[in-house]
Amino acid sequence: MKKLLISLLLIACNFAVSPVKAHLKKGHPRDMPIYIEMIDTGRDIGWIESACATAYIGKVSPSHAELVIREILKKATENFSNIYAISIVDETLKGYPQCAKYIPREYLTK
Repeated sequence: MKKLLISLLLIACNFAVSPVKAHLKKGHPRDMPIYIEMIDTGRDIGWIESACATAYIGKVSPSHAELVIREILKKATENFSNIYAISIVDETLKGYPQCAKYIPREYLTK
């Protein structure tokens, strides 16, 4: 069961941080990039929270949760920037400070 859950989380993280492709509507080109970034940010935070929760309740080991979170943040850094990845961590920790033990140190700001 643990291997299946870890596999699903790792597969999902490939989709979790790929930028959303959206069609720009005529007349609204300035609003769309902000909207796309909001979707990506929410999705990334959700996947990190999911990995934290599964480790917290003991369904996966802390090292597996850290691996999944590291992959999500690595892809976020590749697709956007390191500042973006750190902001995802900061937002996650506002709501779930207990996740700090699963976040790779290089993404922690404090």
